[in-house]
Amino acid sequence: MNKYRFQYTFTRIPDVMRFSKLFYVVFLLTCMQCRSPYNIDIGDQNVLYQVSAYVVPSKPILFYVSKVGQPVGEADYQLKDTAKIYFTNGSNEYLIEPKYFPNQLNPVYQLSNWSATSDESEIKVIFNSGQELSSKVSIPKDSISCSIDYTETSFIDNAVQSVKLQMHWPDQTQTFHYYHLVIKKVDWNYDGQGGYKSEGLSNVEITPADSRSLKGVTILSHEPGLLLTDALLMENNMNLDLLVKTTGPISRNKERFKELQIELRTVSEEYYKFHKSVALQLSSSQSGFPVLEPIRTYTNIIGGQGIFASYRSTFSTKLIQ
Repeated sequence: MNKYRFQYTFTRIPDVMRFSKLFYVVFLLTCMQCRSPYNIDIGDQNVLYQVSAYVVPSKPILFYVSKVGQPVGEADYQLKDTAKIYFTNGSNEYLIEPKYFPNQLNPVYQLSNWSATSDESEIKVIFNSGQELSSKVSIPKDSISCSIDYTETSFIDNAVQSVKLQMHWPDQTQTFHYYHLVIKKVDWNYDGQGGYKSEGLSNVEITPADSRSLKGVTILSHEPGLLLTDALLMENNMNLDLLVKTTGPISRNKERFKELQIELRTVSEEYYKFHKSVALQLSSSQSGFPVLEPIRTYTNIIGGQGIFASYRSTFSTKLIQ
């Protein structure tokens, strides 16, 4: 499994800290999910502010603010000045308070109680030094559901276990969407005694099942899951064949796939382009780190760089017999 792939969740702050050796490029704002920072090679450029945010309606919001500086590879670049974070949705404005955690240089900004009264959101970061960062984003107005069938399983003892899935989308040719497909939950059938064991996702990955399905899919290594578009789905008659597999051998007598839950995020265009840029740079970078310029190309942060994005989610669950 690629070393940049990891599990993330808002409600498990230690999972975030485990990846503190990476830089925060993004200022995250998301529904019970948080993403790791990205290591950015800034060359000889000056220290820069990095922000990122994901807006998900009526869900807790988690913010990060950081800098990128030399030498590349440091655990984090500590902010020298304090930031005030303002989040606006419709006519409602919230001042986000910082929270400090052990072994983390910069505070985490968290907003738990808010509700989406508008599709339009704005963020402002104001530092004591006077520098300001800002951005606006529109939440996708609708989300799309998909159905899941499993077509083949492989549960050979002491081998990689896998399930082939076919996902079906409704034909919505009048609209255009960007998607991020993520495995949310894997439940295992445990030891034959009638009990179930739910495992983390760090030992499970999802990929296109064949070269036909691979066309137009962006496989992420810095994030779990795949990026998709409606154009890709229409080329495949609104079907997508996927392979979900363990990253190592599993004893059939102890564990096998029992239930899968897939999250399909309908994401904003900024979200899609930014993460596709990071993924393409990681796949071609010999250092394993994305360079700053392609990410700066897709930034929508005024006064710095990073990403302020949004999405809506639907969830599909499939029992594996």
